Amino acid sequence: MSNTQNQDHGSGYWLGTLVVALYIFFVMWVFAGFATYIYRSDWQARLSDVDDTSHDLDSLIFAVQQEAALNQKIAEWDSLLPAAEQAEVKEVDLVITKQDALSELLSERTADSQRALAEFAGFVEYLQDKEQRDLRAILAGQDKDHFAKASDAIIILKDAPLPVKLSDDRRQRLVDRIGHYSAQFDRYREREIKVNADLEMHQEKSSDAATKATRLRDMKTAAEIELNAIETSYAANIVTARARYNALDTKLLFGGKTLQRMVTFPTIFLTLIVTMAAGGLGAVVSFSRRYHSQNVSMSTPKLFVKVGEGIAAAIAIFLFSGAGMLALTQGGGNGNAVELSPYTVAFVAFLSGFMAEDAFKKIQAEGARIFGNGDNGNPEGDPEGDTIVEAGEDGEAGGTPVATG
Repeated sequence: MSNTQNQDHGSGYWLGTLVVALYIFFVMWVFAGFATYIYRSDWQARLSDVDDTSHDLDSLIFAVQQEAALNQKIAEWDSLLPAAEQAEVKEVDLVITKQDALSELLSERTADSQRALAEFAGFVEYLQDKEQRDLRAILAGQDKDHFAKASDAIIILKDAPLPVKLSDDRRQRLVDRIGHYSAQFDRYREREIKVNADLEMHQEKSSDAATKATRLRDMKTAAEIELNAIETSYAANIVTARARYNALDTKLLFGGKTLQRMVTFPTIFLTLIVTMAAGGLGAVVSFSRRYHSQNVSMSTPKLFVKVGEGIAAAIAIFLFSGAGMLALTQGGGNGNAVELSPYTVAFVAFLSGFMAEDAFKKIQAEGARIFGNGDNGNPEGDPEGDTIVEAGEDGEAGGTPVATG
């Protein structure tokens, strides 16, 4: 018995907490919807006093959003630009360093090549006729640089047979010198390949860094030009619009910026949000009132079913009135413009959620009338059938009753 009581107590506590949470949730959405609608309506009313068609509310809001996005991009590019420019300068310095290293290598190689050629000139007398002619032609040539000439001379000397009359020491000295220059020139080639590869790599990096920095500067300049165009186009109105728009940036609702996003919605969409929230709120109120009754068994599934039915009934009322089958309209600002009154629709939506069963009966009766079932609704054709009060000019109840059945 004690365990059953504990389970009932725990279940009741959980259900009560859920009801309170749903209360808060739907009240916040009703508040957000109406707060945004009122704020937008007041903003639009003030703008209507300005004789300038370019300063309508939606254009101003879009301009403020675009301005904020451009400022954010400019700030982002400002933070990236120093690093990009620093990388560009660094790569340019590395390119210069590698170019200096290559120049130094070529100078060193040229000096060693000249020494080698001078020494190779003394080897001519030890060669046979053919090799002597070839070596003299290389040494006298003007079409190649010193390193190329010395490299060609090494090839001749390495393959040339040396005279037998030379002593072993003299022969070995010639072989050692040829081998020395051959190994030295191989090292020069390896170093040149490495330095050229490094130089090419840093030239490519320098080009990429310069391209990136230039692109950032160009994008920043373009954004600043566009930002200046917006400020010039809207003049002083952009300042007021920016202040009004930023005033909606509050962290008290869904983590912030919710009202900023909602103020950009059309009023009909705000009406739909309020309608759904009001229907859900009415369903929660109806459930909580029944919850306190000792004769009615309540549970979490029943709560969710009740809320779902309330929202569904509210949406049906919204569609019903939007289709012109339920007079819940108010006069617009211009000519014959007519829009749904959010106050009246929200009130009827709350009633629909609170009295979901009655709302569905009404919807069923209207459906039967539409599809030609004369047994439902008002079969006697009584002109004093069900009526719905039409909203007055200010959106409040109390207008002229309109027959709907």
